[in-house]
Amino acid sequence: MNIWVSLIVSVFLIGVGWYFVWTRNAHQPIGINFVVAAIALIYVIAAQKPVVWISLPALWFAGCAIPLLYDSWAWAKLAREQEKMGSEDYY
Repeated sequence: MNIWVSLIVSVFLIGVGWYFVWTRNAHQPIGINFVVAAIALIYVIAAQKPVVWISLPALWFAGCAIPLLYDSWAWAKLAREQEKMGSEDYY
């Protein structure tokens, strides 16, 4: 694939990813996955080595795990704050 086509695809994926991240919720895995995929594609273009493709699934799953961990942390923090205020309605 031509390097310019790859760069255009990467920029497009980053734009789509940030659209989902900022217009939906910051913990949407789809938005993070687009960003991670675009960064991985840029990394592959820069490296120009086939062995780099092995790391792409790891980056993709990390893009899923990070927002899920953040989401769990945010809900736990909200529950603690609601508990301090004496409210039991934190769902």
